[in-house]
Amino acid sequence: PDIAKFNILIPFPGTPIYEELQQQNLIVEKDFSKYGYHSRPVHRLPTISPDDLIKFHSQAYREFYLRPGKLFQQLLRLKSWERLKTNIKTGFSVFRLIFKKSR
Repeated sequence: PDIAKFNILIPFPGTPIYEELQQQNLIVEKDFSKYGYHSRPVHRLPTISPDDLIKFHSQAYREFYLRPGKLFQQLLRLKSWERLKTNIKTGFSVFRLIFKKSR
């Protein structure tokens, strides 16, 4: 694949997964305004903390996008200034995800 997206589950209130995690006392955030795709995880797993979920999320991006073959592939695609600008913009977005700190 050329592109990969990795997401952390968002157990929205009212869904079966929310109810299951709630029954297991694994929901760590009850404030619905903090439930978003670019927010800290609002739950934990029995053996994985929210910080570990963030760490694994960043690791998935690192392992996919920072492979030598993937970097070389992107260099070969640079055939115009527009492509270079697009790659730089996208690269910054990916690097923010890769190196995002726990908040």
